[in-house]
Amino acid sequence: MKLEIGLWGIALTVLSLEIRLFVGDVYIKIRLLLELSWNSSVFSASCSGQPV
Repeated sequence: MKLEIGLWGIALTVLSLEIRLFVGDVYIKIRLLLELSWNSSVFSASCSGQPV
């Protein structure tokens, strides 16, 4: 488990799950499965069996 706290937000990584919360942004990644990002202007999702 890895926790990073920065000036503009936090990031948490546990095994293959990565969650980043920053001012105005959310990023969630599950390695080899899913990648989601969301901010005030766009929502993006990517799913595949390949590394993203």
